[in-house]
Amino acid sequence: MKTILVLSANPEGTTVLALDREVLDIRKSLDRSKLQAEFKLEHRSAVQWKDFRRAIEDLQPEIVHFSGHGAGKEGILVLDADGQIRAVTADALTRMFRLFPCVECVVLNACYSEEQAIEIHRHVPYVVGMSLSIGDRAAIDFAEAFYDGVFAGRGYREAYELGLSGMANDVEVWTPIFKERKVKDEKKVENPTVGVKLTRTQKSNQLEIARLEKELRAVENELDKPLEAVRKSYYQAQKNQIIQNIETLEATLP
Repeated sequence: MKTILVLSANPEGTTVLALDREVLDIRKSLDRSKLQAEFKLEHRSAVQWKDFRRAIEDLQPEIVHFSGHGAGKEGILVLDADGQIRAVTADALTRMFRLFPCVECVVLNACYSEEQAIEIHRHVPYVVGMSLSIGDRAAIDFAEAFYDGVFAGRGYREAYELGLSGMANDVEVWTPIFKERKVKDEKKVENPTVGVKLTRTQKSNQLEIARLEKELRAVENELDKPLEAVRKSYYQAQKNQIIQNIETLEATLP
């Protein structure tokens, strides 16, 4: 059974969103599915940042869905202890999600969440984010159709395409972005000849990806430490370059 964890937040001072309607429509999508026995839907509302970690730790979900506001580089917006706005950065989300390999898909149904989606994608195979602002109705339509696909047993890429088909607005249909990567088999990284025929160049690229992944973890460990702004900027630039190199090499593999 797969668990879908829906986390929602609408802090004071932000535009009021129909978050309950979004959850209700996702539940209706599950109720009509012939595969409903294979899924469990959990919802946590008015979440603080600590609620993310605790809910994922407790439930070990395969899908994590955030519904609320995003603020670009500042991050996604949750509540602080007083119900006010607290921004959670891409770095904070990345540090958390890399500790939960159970999560295979993250949906950030929040405006301007593309930067967070790209960073989370380093540790989660399938991620949806929003490149621009998205209206309440369009966000709900996307979520409903996306989960129609998931609950029908479709893959995440197809579910994403179905989500786009559920949006009536031809402008906002370009807002959701989808990041995916092949789930690596660690044994194949150690021995590229197992189970698939690769060219010499592809074998070399696969081993280089494994090396870069180790280098990336080392850089991320440095970023976890208290750093001066200049030093942090240096490691962040290094991290971005390593990620770009990995994605370039991954594109050459079958």
